[in-house]
Order: sequence, then structure tokens, then C-alpha cells
Amino acid sequence: MNSAVIAFLTIGMIGCTNLDEQVIDEVLGSENLADPESAIAAAYGQLGDATFVDHGSVFALQEYSTDEALLPTRGSDWGDGGKWRAMHEFTWDSNNDVVKNTWDQLTSGITKSLTAIKSINKSNIANKSLFLAEAKGLLAYYTYNTLDLYGQAPYRDPNDINAPIEVKKADTSIDALITEVESIIPNLADIKTQNTHAGRFTKQAAYALLADMYLNRAVLKKREASSFDFTEPAVGGTGNDMDKVIQYTGLLINSGLFSLESNYFHNFDINNGDSKEMIFSIVQKKNSNRNADNDLAYMSMERIQKPSPDNRGTNASCITPEFYNSWNGNFTDPRFHRYYQYDDGTWFKNDGTDVSVPA
Repeated sequence: MNSAVIAFLTIGMIGCTNLDEQVIDEVLGSENLADPESAIAAAYGQLGDATFVDHGSVFALQEYSTDEALLPTRGSDWGDGGKWRAMHEFTWDSNNDVVKNTWDQLTSGITKSLTAIKSINKSNIANKSLFLAEAKGLLAYYTYNTLDLYGQAPYRDPNDINAPIEVKKADTSIDALITEVESIIPNLADIKTQNTHAGRFTKQAAYALLADMYLNRAVLKKREASSFDFTEPAVGGTGNDMDKVIQYTGLLINSGLFSLESNYFHNFDINNGDSKEMIFSIVQKKNSNRNADNDLAYMSMERIQKPSPDNRGTNASCITPEFYNSWNGNFTDPRFHRYYQYDDGTWFKNDGTDVSVPA
């Protein structure tokens, strides 16, 4: 794998209003079954089809709404009806395009995961239990992110053609979601076994997701409270929420499969496939044209710069002055000095002497 963007994004509790959407699912409303391999590939593909790699999707809800990043209006550029400013100013509503589009992308992931579950269940595919567990893991991942951002998520029994659409609420569904992920662990592969890698939902991806869900369980169950009980008894077994966080992160730390990189920024290098920190990630190619695929590189470059041989940058997103100035006196930080080499041997230095500035 040439490049990957970590899919486990920082969880932010972002609320929206009146997103009681009617969910109409054409695929699950018929007996037309997708090929099992194609169905699960589509479920994986939705992770990188803008959802978690485009600046205007989950990233916008999680980062433009913080003191870390923003996308300001620049002259006549990036006004877009105020949808970007609304993220940073906390003035969004259910009609905001960022809110609506991200909802559509996440729920598309839910739909594709349900379709994969249905197709695999009705097949005699080799390694059926493994692929079924992966599809259920993806469903849990999409559902958890949707519950976290919107407080609700759609569901439909994939094995019953007449099943009604259900609306799962965060406070009443998080425990069942935890139980579901715990139940699929025996059928998941350990990472780097059975042809798996960080781009597949493995036992280790499940451990990381469970740690995250337990970490946020108290908030999801009572998000409008002024204080939270992080010592509530765990869903199953012994201990409380924080004990479970320690248990599942301990499984990752003590597995010998992961460790902190001596150079943290290797995680973001083009050739980062050997990163020791990658648990569950989205596989991307380093020379792909910008179409969600290298969007985060594209958005962080100025117009005269070229984050890839075929694409120049933009004048869009930026970090806040306060966040930038927090590095005062530390401009030797490697984030300010990154060189990359393309497949043809060309170096990107971003210093005006190379292909980073077009002729």
C-alpha cells in the first residue's frame, strides 16, 4: 500500500437539528443480490469515497468546528452560502450542505455494509465467516460515527426483505453496538494474517473501535448532561467503561504488532505502509488525481503549489492564527519541511525550485 489516511478520527460531539430523514433503500428493498466480493468491496470503498478523506465531509464536522481549522471566505471564493463559516461559528442547521452530504455519505456506508451482510449470508463464498464479520464490523464503524455526529442512524434487517426501517438513537443503541462488535471478534482475522492489512477490519480494528466506544459511551448515553459517569458498569463482563478502554487498548499495546513511531510524521508519508501505528486505515494511492482521494493534501496547499503532479493547490482551508502560533520557536518541526518523491523520481520540495510550482 502506497499511502493511507487514518480512518479513526478524533471523536467530537457535534449536534444537528431535525435530521429525522426518511430512509429509502432500493438495494435492500429487492432480492437483487450483489456479488459478495463486490458488495463488501463497495462497503470498504465508501470509507474513501469522500466520507473520511474529503475536507468537506466528516473532517469538516470534526475539525472546521474546532479552534484548530477553518475555511474562511476569501474575496469571492468559498462563500458557498456560508456553509463553511457555519461550521466554525456553530451556526449550522439541518439544511447545511456539509451536514446533509456527510449524513448521506455515512448512511450510504451503512447501506453498503447491510447489502454486503445480506449478500454474504446468502452465499457459499470461501471464508464466509471472516467476510461476514468484516461486513458487520464496517456496519458498526459507520453506525458509530453516524450516532456520534447525528445522535441517530438508520438500520434495516438485511436478511428480511419486508423488514421496516428502524431509527437507532445513540443513547439506546450504543450498548447493543458494543455487544455486536464484541461478538464478531472470534471470526475476525488478526492483522497481517489471512491476507489482511490495516485497510481491512481485523480483530485489532475491533479492539480500537471498542476502546473508542467505551471511552465515549457515557456521553452518547446522556450527551446533554453537564457531567458524565465514566465508571458505569461495562456492557458485559466485569469492570466499568474505563476498565474496558484499558482492556482493549492493552490488547493493542501488548500484541507486539504496534508501537509509536520514532518519527510521528512517518504515519503521513507517501510510503507509510510499514507504519507501526496503523490499526485501521484507508488505502490511497500517492499519485491519484484529486477527487476526494488526495483532498487533504490539495486543500492545504496554496494555488501556485502542486501537491501532486496533476493538481495544484487551492486558497481554501487553513489553521487558526492561535493554533499556528502555538509553534512559535519550534519551526524546525518536521511539519514545516516535508519532501516527497513521485513514482517517476521527481521530488516535491515545496520551495519554488521544483514541480511544486508550475511553470
